[in-house]
Amino acid sequence: MKVKRFFWKWKIQIFCILMGFVLYFLAVHFLTGADSFLVGNQIQREGYGQYDQSYELYVDGLEEKPVLVEVPVSRREYTAEEAEKAFVECFEDLKKEILGENRSLSEVSGKLKLPQKIPKYGMTALWSSENIDYIDSMGTVYNENLKEAVSTSLTLVLSDGKHKKEFVLPLTIVPRNYTTSEQQIRDFTQYLENSDREQVVNDRFVLPEDWNGKKIHYRSKEKTNYSIIWMIGILFAVLIYMRDIVNHRAKVEKRSRQVLADYPDIVSKFMVFIGAGLSVRTAWEAIVNDYIRDREEDGEIHYAYEEMEKSLVALKTGVNETKVYRDFGRAIGIKQYMKFASLLEQNRKAGNAGLKVALSVESLSAWDERLSMARRLGEEASTKLLGPLFIMLGIVMLMIMIPALMTF
Repeated sequence: MKVKRFFWKWKIQIFCILMGFVLYFLAVHFLTGADSFLVGNQIQREGYGQYDQSYELYVDGLEEKPVLVEVPVSRREYTAEEAEKAFVECFEDLKKEILGENRSLSEVSGKLKLPQKIPKYGMTALWSSENIDYIDSMGTVYNENLKEAVSTSLTLVLSDGKHKKEFVLPLTIVPRNYTTSEQQIRDFTQYLENSDREQVVNDRFVLPEDWNGKKIHYRSKEKTNYSIIWMIGILFAVLIYMRDIVNHRAKVEKRSRQVLADYPDIVSKFMVFIGAGLSVRTAWEAIVNDYIRDREEDGEIHYAYEEMEKSLVALKTGVNETKVYRDFGRAIGIKQYMKFASLLEQNRKAGNAGLKVALSVESLSAWDERLSMARRLGEEASTKLLGPLFIMLGIVMLMIMIPALMTF
């Protein structure tokens, strides 16, 4: 049980210590390996097509003290034989990769994916078209008005920066396949183009009212969608309503916490005044008068005392004392105050004989509850700190992990 209480009390500190060890392990495991580019007297070169690097090394034995030297390390390059083989392999791979949604190079109807760089081989690619009327160097196919298949080719020049090789890629452009809807829109657009040419001498273009037996109606395309304006109005109304609900709940919670915190003081004051021989009503008035003086000095409002002040006004206007105490407990609406009001009601019926003892017992209970509430609020505050703590730990972990991952 003691161990459990210990861990609960120091949970945040224990969590921080554990995360420190975790971050240390990650740093040692990932960053140390990432920085160890030197193995013995060998340095790993960057791959084909990568960048030249420069490393700072301490050299022992060159002079009496270690000397810091900057060592340039060029990227790896192909030999002539390796480049020839790599060009062929790269070309064979490209013939499959550039197809996109096309089934084969002998049946091209859509855009080809023509890359400018091939990282796998460390090469660059330069494309050119035999006939740009059918396909351009970016792979865009122009077959909208094509009636039959057309044979053409693309020329590809592969280079690794030192060696080059040219390839010719034969392909066949086929007419585009249109859906029924696309074909209908295409035919109607062509009809509009013909009508426009026929009316070019007129100051207005009269759009056809029917086409292929169908009645046609037109409306301009909306440039701006203004419907979002009324949506924003509704959204703001909902947000304001939600804000009011949240604020109201916050006020109610604040009021509840304050009246609970004031309860032990009120009961203790009553116990002192009753023990001094004052009546309940006189004690009530004395407590309210003390509160009014304090409020005038510091301006701080306490809801429980405010309700007591209202009850005192009711007593002075002649309202039944028992009813005033009962209404006071109901106005605050918390069980402790309802119990307190019940004790005062019983005093009206049974006299002051047992009130002092009852108030003494209630005072001890009230102080115990106040201590419990203070502990609970402290635990809630410590729990709320976990959010920012997790965020900071996440940032630290990212700072450690990202450089490590970038080295792979």
